Amino acid sequence: MQYNKIIEDIEVMKKINYVINRVKNNGGYVTTNFLDPYEQLAFEAICKSNKLNISFWDKGMDSERKIAIIFEDYYEEPKCTIYRVRYNTKYYSITHRDVLGALMNVGIKREMLGDILVNKQDIAFLCMDSVKGLIQEELTKIKNAPVTLEEIETFIKEDDGIEKKYIISSFRLDTLVATFADINREEAKERIKRKEVKVNHFIETDYKLVCDPQALISIKGFGRVQIIKQDGVTRKDNIVLITKVYTRKSNSK
Repeated sequence: MQYNKIIEDIEVMKKINYVINRVKNNGGYVTTNFLDPYEQLAFEAICKSNKLNISFWDKGMDSERKIAIIFEDYYEEPKCTIYRVRYNTKYYSITHRDVLGALMNVGIKREMLGDILVNKQDIAFLCMDSVKGLIQEELTKIKNAPVTLEEIETFIKEDDGIEKKYIISSFRLDTLVATFADINREEAKERIKRKEVKVNHFIETDYKLVCDPQALISIKGFGRVQIIKQDGVTRKDNIVLITKVYTRKSNSK
């Protein structure tokens, strides 16, 4: 089913076919810009069907947005830089949204940036070296805070998910969305129909879908819930779930 959704996505397929044709026609390897998880899954599925090798790279940051490398025999790592954002934390507060907004305001496209990672007041981001000069020259202030950029070798984001227990009657998508977002089933169905819900990074409009027991459910305006495991059943045979919840406030991708 996911494969069918990918090949029906005209914009993504256009991007994938362009890269695959370059590798097939010229040999060697091709690197993409940064891809979100859905794009990564799409590239992986289509490359596999074309018997091409694919690897994903993020300079060891264990991040969500990654560069795909499509190759026949060999490849070289992409040229990227990790910047730590330095600013006076005593007087200023900077969020993920502030950093992304400032970068885009100086002309940096989203696909040239990896994850923007926030550990409380410690912030870092990964970028293509092709935009490195522009960032160094133009990014001197974020929000109202004067900033400097420090090149670093690595940066690992702390897991800011909150472990939470839920009780559900079934793994049907509308049931999960209603439970996680604390809304009624009818509202959950409407949100799913409006394409506001993703299951394992794919938009899902079938509210009757029975999800797998370790699904990642993303709900627009709320955040994401990663189901970790089932933790038994209640006396009424409802299912007890252990999850990690990442709300919009904690999400930093």
